[in-house]
Amino acid sequence: MTNKHAYMIMAHNDFAILIEILKELDHERNDIFVHIDKKTKEFPEEQLRATVRKGKLYLIPRMSISWGGYSQIECELKLMKCAVDAGHHDYYHMSTGATFPLKPVEEILCFFDEHLGYQFIGYDNSKDYSGRVQRYNIFNEIGKVTTKRNQRKAFCRNKFRGLQKKLGYIYKPARDIDFKKGFVYWSLTEDAVKYALEKYDDIERVFKHSFCGDELFMQTIIFYSPFKEKIYNFDDEYGSCLRYVKPVQSWKSDFSGSSITQSSMEETGIIVEDIQKCIKSDMMFGFKFVGMSGVEAIEHLRELRKVETKK
Repeated sequence: MTNKHAYMIMAHNDFAILIEILKELDHERNDIFVHIDKKTKEFPEEQLRATVRKGKLYLIPRMSISWGGYSQIECELKLMKCAVDAGHHDYYHMSTGATFPLKPVEEILCFFDEHLGYQFIGYDNSKDYSGRVQRYNIFNEIGKVTTKRNQRKAFCRNKFRGLQKKLGYIYKPARDIDFKKGFVYWSLTEDAVKYALEKYDDIERVFKHSFCGDELFMQTIIFYSPFKEKIYNFDDEYGSCLRYVKPVQSWKSDFSGSSITQSSMEETGIIVEDIQKCIKSDMMFGFKFVGMSGVEAIEHLRELRKVETKK
């Protein structure tokens, strides 16, 4: 079957959720590419492999990923390349181990068949995020701060960013670029993904010292490409990427990734009470399902589907 889809999933924990995602995506038309963070010492590899029976599962070579660092971008590019190298796919879906399909897989496939050629990527047009790339970010691979040592590094990083802004300094490779930002996960056509991969060297040069640049690099590439005119809905960030998103604490305006207290806060994701909102949103995918409350929400969603099917 030539009209296949590639799901590229970045995961590091919550394997009970990941297994439910794999069950849901398991289809003859779906190839699933999973990256498990190298920092994760143990994961249920055999169970993951056994879960996918109709489609194909690829576990790609592992690397260590840090929140906010260039390593996030590097991992996404690796996933994209592995998926392209595996053969033709109509669409490539960048995803996580916390993103669950809100629609049955057949309905998702039909939607993309009917909208073939559109680029489902979201844009946040509320303000300018260029500073994330235009400043030289030292210690951009420390991730969310969990130690006193890293907290000191984050303090130095933030002070150095502030000094650069005060002096009007712009990181040379990022000069004269009007960066675009949006929700990091997307669904793009093969031509768009190949176009981005051709710019691998430019991406590394420009974003190597960025902070949270993973929310800018694909949005910027697609915006300044021949695919711009096929962006699904430039004025609706989440509607354009077809993701229902429940904001997490790390998205709040006062979250800097520089506080041990902030980093240790438990993330709350989609729960049973949110499922009706998910369904009414008419989105294809939901973010973020975490822990046992996420598993319960998935079970509730499936029960509602069964009831709807019987009507």
